[in-house]
Amino acid sequence: MDARVVPSPRAPLPIGPRVRPVRPRSVRPVLSRRALGVVQGLFLASGATALVYQVAWARSLSLVFGASFEAVSIVLAAFMGGLAAGGVVLGRVGPRLGRPLRVYGVLELGVALFALLLPGLLRLADTLYVSLALGIEGTNAWLGAARAAMAIGILLLPTFCMGGTLPLLVRFAVERRSDLGERLAGLYAINTVGAVLGALLAGFVLLPTLGVFRSGLVAAAVNLAIGIAAIVTDRIVERSAGAGEAGGAAAGAGGAGEAGGAAAGAGGA
Repeated sequence: MDARVVPSPRAPLPIGPRVRPVRPRSVRPVLSRRALGVVQGLFLASGATALVYQVAWARSLSLVFGASFEAVSIVLAAFMGGLAAGGVVLGRVGPRLGRPLRVYGVLELGVALFALLLPGLLRLADTLYVSLALGIEGTNAWLGAARAAMAIGILLLPTFCMGGTLPLLVRFAVERRSDLGERLAGLYAINTVGAVLGALLAGFVLLPTLGVFRSGLVAAAVNLAIGIAAIVTDRIVERSAGAGEAGGAAAGAGGAGEAGGAAAGAGGA
């Protein structure tokens, strides 16, 4: 009888869970409610200080350029023009910034620094304007142009920084496109409420009790605190995001090791 060796059927390979390789990528920090609340509080205070500055600086510049409606209009136009320029430029640059909250903090520190330098700038502007006014007979277009140029030169930098804060915070606060309308409207409303409070505080409390110079110092101290708090918050958010990335990478490496062990066991079988 012809005996044939029949091979035993090969046991099926165990099929384990499919693990995708973890690819390093830039993960944007997940914004917690606490961090968002801190940012909203900072923007409320920032809106208040902006209107304290506007009232105080308009009063200070009126002592240099006069209190006529033309002079007041020039100061307000320079203030609002700087806000618009900052919003446009930082709105375009903001999407390319990796850490917009830190840049926001730096801008707030810049505003505080300018507020401290303003008295010296006002003395310089007063000397220059008086010499120009004495050299020009009467009030004419040249003197108005000189007032406009000096007002813009003094107010452009700080108001530019103020105007750039909203697009930076929108860039930081919006994680999904669907959140854009809600977060933008919320930040704008909070900043506007702060502006209302700042205008009332400047007109009825600070200027009558402390005067223009000390009111500016109070606003500068608040801006300094805002800038420091924003930079610290940015570091905390980035640190928590880094810890989350490290935990995800470790979990991915552990899953890959389990898959490799399963494959090795299947090959041995």
